[in-house]
Amino acid sequence: MEISVHPCDSDDVKQLLKEFGRLLVLLNQAKDQKLITITLKHIQFITPFLALFLSASINMIKNAGCEVHLEKPHNPDLISYLDTIYFETGVSFQTKEECVSFLGSHSAKSFLPILHFSASEDSLQTEIRDSMISASINLLQSKLNLNTQQINLYRYLIQEMVDNILQHACVDNGWLFAQYYPKKQYLDLCILDTGITILGSFQNHGFTHIGNHLDAIQSAVEGTSTKPDIGRGYGLSSSLKAMLEAKSDFILVSGDGLLHNQTLYKLPSSWQGTIVFFRIPLSINFSVYELFS
Repeated sequence: MEISVHPCDSDDVKQLLKEFGRLLVLLNQAKDQKLITITLKHIQFITPFLALFLSASINMIKNAGCEVHLEKPHNPDLISYLDTIYFETGVSFQTKEECVSFLGSHSAKSFLPILHFSASEDSLQTEIRDSMISASINLLQSKLNLNTQQINLYRYLIQEMVDNILQHACVDNGWLFAQYYPKKQYLDLCILDTGITILGSFQNHGFTHIGNHLDAIQSAVEGTSTKPDIGRGYGLSSSLKAMLEAKSDFILVSGDGLLHNQTLYKLPSSWQGTIVFFRIPLSINFSVYELFS
């Protein structure tokens, strides 16, 4: 089976999501195959959202025992970029020192490569994971015109999405990838897991009245939480409000449900897990205090 990635306008999020839905159907159909070919020869550019989704999908398909052949792009610059971001394998670390050294070597770059982090809450993995989160915040601070309160909001959002993977996804690992585009004047950041979805988490906590992925996403953004009221932070509902106020693009995929800003869509196939994507503009004008006061 051959799956071809089609070119799409990186600035057009709806076009990006249409291509995501098409690829999701094909990749789910490929799960029972012994060999699949994923061809990138038609594209000149790939966004972090599609790159991380494809990288994680390739990893899952290989783990299921299927051989994956990747047909590289014709564009040598894109070939080099995919190698630089560790598209086929991602990056993981065994020690904090290894992690800090690697991320330090990327401190002046406009991207973080595809990072795999453990969902284990032991002290070593927590230190490695915290170093990755700090590196993503440093990227925001160095590239975007954000004040301290705005940086702290995005710090919270990233930490919240990572914590959701640790506490609710029932999975061993998560994924993180970020890229700043100086000419386009925005930064894309994507966090992904291959866990039990928002719906699965709700049902594991006894929310049996929530019966499908769209309802689960809607409930989450309306403020329903499996966490106790104390220490819940801003929550997904207020986080989405902040994204919209900042004129950021926000995508949340869980199962066959997709939220783009304030609009819910049912996908033609299901992602086994959750994907969160932020597109953050160079300069934003809003008050965190006004949003959450």
